[in-house]
Amino acid sequence: TIHFGIFPYYFLDDVYVYRCDDKVPANAGNNLTMCKGDSVQIGTSPKSEYTYLWQPATGLSNANIANPKASPNATTTYVLQQTDFMNEITYDSINITVINCDSINPINPKPNELKIINAFTPNNDGVNDVFNIKGNHIKEIHAKVFNRWGQELYSWNELTGGWNGKYKGKEVSAGTYFYVVAVVYEDGKTEERRGVVTLVR
Repeated sequence: TIHFGIFPYYFLDDVYVYRCDDKVPANAGNNLTMCKGDSVQIGTSPKSEYTYLWQPATGLSNANIANPKASPNATTTYVLQQTDFMNEITYDSINITVINCDSINPINPKPNELKIINAFTPNNDGVNDVFNIKGNHIKEIHAKVFNRWGQELYSWNELTGGWNGKYKGKEVSAGTYFYVVAVVYEDGKTEERRGVVTLVR
């Protein structure tokens, strides 16, 4: 401070200018849904002139930064407190819904299903030559084919197996045959089906 007469003069070494219109309110991000056990980043990019505080801190990688990673074990609402250089405080919140994805079926899942044809033509033309079993989510299969007298002609346990219309290497006559099919699905459920199949030559 320098005095000239009765009037003092002041000289400042530094002058700081802040634009009030540059202030940005707290932004915790949009509400979201996540699978239990996953993590997600919340908040926005940090700015040096702000300090941050998230509550609760449970499930956050760091409760004192602008954009921590969140991995809550249950649905949680996080509140962000943001303080600017003038000690003005703004708040925002984000709700994270946590679900158990292991118990959710895929979108439009195919149900368990057993598909058995009612006729086949074992003439080696590459079309419908084998009596086989198809379906959705089949884990195990046990199939047997009988003639009208109850004699077992063929059986198989492979998912890709099937009957080619032969008994001990020889072709059987065209006609109606009987089958018994039992399957185990991937979810542990079982199904048994009995019916007839027509062999056409």
